[in-house]
Amino acid sequence: MSNLPNILSVAIGLILLYYVLSLVVSYITTAINQWTEMRAKDLKYVLKERLQDADLYERFMNHPLIKNLRPMQVKMMGREIQETDVTDIPATTFATALLDILTPDSAEEDKLAQAREFIKELPEGDMKTALKCVIDSTVENIQTARQNLELWYNDVMKNVSLLYTQHARHIAIICALVVTMALDADSIAVANRLWVEPALRAVAVAKAEEYINQAPDPETVDIVGYVAELEELQIPILWSVPLPQDAPGWLLKVFGWAITWLAVAQGSSFWYDVLKRVRSATSGSSDKSATT
Repeated sequence: MSNLPNILSVAIGLILLYYVLSLVVSYITTAINQWTEMRAKDLKYVLKERLQDADLYERFMNHPLIKNLRPMQVKMMGREIQETDVTDIPATTFATALLDILTPDSAEEDKLAQAREFIKELPEGDMKTALKCVIDSTVENIQTARQNLELWYNDVMKNVSLLYTQHARHIAIICALVVTMALDADSIAVANRLWVEPALRAVAVAKAEEYINQAPDPETVDIVGYVAELEELQIPILWSVPLPQDAPGWLLKVFGWAITWLAVAQGSSFWYDVLKRVRSATSGSSDKSATT
């Protein structure tokens, strides 16, 4: 067990690599999602599927309460300000806007009856069935109908969140592969270097301690600075290791890339938690060695 501290130090060095590259992937994934307006597209897709009626969907998306939720942004390389698509609609806003469409210009006491008449005119489908259940005969006032609509919409939003999470996950997996290949992040080469260089292991452990205390935000992290720090630590990335000269060597390198890719795809929060646990285990191991 005399090699246990060294093994743990090598593990910390690898986890440090995975954590930093995961931060890079998270940053790039967030940027891609914002650039493609993925969240807004997923919201529009689910709402269109649930509302079904094209006219009702268009009237809802163009309702002043919904249009007011459109974020404003400055166009790249210019001063022109433009609206982007809605990325989130609060449940109260959804219910208020939809009821306003179902009951235009109605007195408060007439809104419930008019909403039921509007629902009768909708084409047969899941939307009509859902609204009939939400505003059924047991609903006695428009306030209860509004609350039921909010509850129904919250269930709809769970589908939006699930769809967005799946899309973001797919993008992150692709980005993890691109980052791994672009930086030549070979787990086997990194592990070998850490194993034969005690000074590098010590620096990696110290840097891991610093990262644990900082806990950077993946959306604001300085990705160039973090990759540069890995290079300064002499972690073998950025194609600093000579390429293999034979088939077995290339097979080993591809395997090292695959390990890094699969590891980095787990996400920065995962590796941050692992880094803390392994660092704690290393500290405990060091304390036991000192007492003996």
